[in-house]
Amino acid sequence: MGYALANSTQVLTMSPAPAPVELDTTLGAVEIGIILSVCLFGTVNAQVYTYFRRFSEDRTRLKISVAVIWICDSIYTGVIAVLLYTMTVKSFGQPQKLSRTPGAYYAAITLGMTISTMSQAFFAHRIWLMSRKPYIAILSCTMSIVNLCLGVSFTLKDFQKARTWNSLILGRMPEFFTWLGVGAATDLVITVSLCYLLYKERSCSITRTVAVIDRLLIWTVQTGVITSFSSIAVLIILTVVPENYAWLAIVACLPQLFVASLLASLNARAALRRDLEEGVVMSTFRIPQARTCDSDAPHPTTRSDTQDTYPRGKDIDCTPVNL
Repeated sequence: MGYALANSTQVLTMSPAPAPVELDTTLGAVEIGIILSVCLFGTVNAQVYTYFRRFSEDRTRLKISVAVIWICDSIYTGVIAVLLYTMTVKSFGQPQKLSRTPGAYYAAITLGMTISTMSQAFFAHRIWLMSRKPYIAILSCTMSIVNLCLGVSFTLKDFQKARTWNSLILGRMPEFFTWLGVGAATDLVITVSLCYLLYKERSCSITRTVAVIDRLLIWTVQTGVITSFSSIAVLIILTVVPENYAWLAIVACLPQLFVASLLASLNARAALRRDLEEGVVMSTFRIPQARTCDSDAPHPTTRSDTQDTYPRGKDIDCTPVNL
């Protein structure tokens, strides 16, 4: 009788073993993403230092904007460092805690979305300056604000409920896809608009300016493709392997990519001004020129005839507002 009672007590007190957690695709992916993000933050710091050293005469409004974005990025980097500490130190030896969403994640997502919106607003303002038409700029800003509102709403709803990765992703996949999709679409609209405006400006430019615009086109495509494809990569990973945390690694790097793109476009003005002053024409990459100006005007072949051949030719303005 006593043996049966002890045996039944042992059965009742036994608890099911927790499901094994694959650390490579969960904690490992998050750690790699945060480390890459911190490395990108180092690049951002170097770009900020270069900007304030080379362009101290920029408008105060522009310098304040850069400073605010850098401060937000610094806070964001600190928050994701706390997130990594929580998942690797506080949850050490407790793999079951990896299924819970740390509070630092929600703060990081909110800051990241704010940084992305400010960066997209900067490029939308550039579109307005180049086109002098508000339509595309308003569309870009509207899409960016909608993306911010979707992300904040999505984050707050999950924060108030059971905070687990499954409830965040698997339980609300359509909302997550909408948020990332709007963000990727905003980046594509901004990139395509800037490329179109630059190509349109190129068609009526003098020879040495064409080379500079070619470089601007390449940089615009590169920066826009990086941020757009990163969001698309997150969507693909969530569709194929939703239980893999690799998507979180990419999301952790997205704000840094936005800030790096913005600062790179500002700091590139030094090289562009140097090319214009020296009259350097690049031959490594040339885009076929669409002739929309007067067809009877002769095509300039040397640097010496650029001043007289194209009295109506436009030279690019390397002021802080336009570039």
